[in-house]
Amino acid sequence: MVAAARLAYGMELCDEEIPHGIEAALRNIGLPTEGSIPLKSVLPLLQKDKKVRGDRVLFILPEKIGRVRVVDDVPAEFIREVL
Repeated sequence: MVAAARLAYGMELCDEEIPHGIEAALRNIGLPTEGSIPLKSVLPLLQKDKKVRGDRVLFILPEKIGRVRVVDDVPAEFIREVL
């Protein structure tokens, strides 16, 4: 959730308060906000995700609390930058 919110903010789909709010909410209930898998391992795994359509990974990105957008054109370089 945090990664998706960071991507959404980086793509200007949501305000900065969205990723910060999600991180704070998860921290408040004792859940992790950072992944434990190295990024170089994550990117190849995305191609095997259930949200892959053809050769594109579908990302479900928040626009605001309660509203998301499905995006399939997130370049791997951008994912590396943001995450």
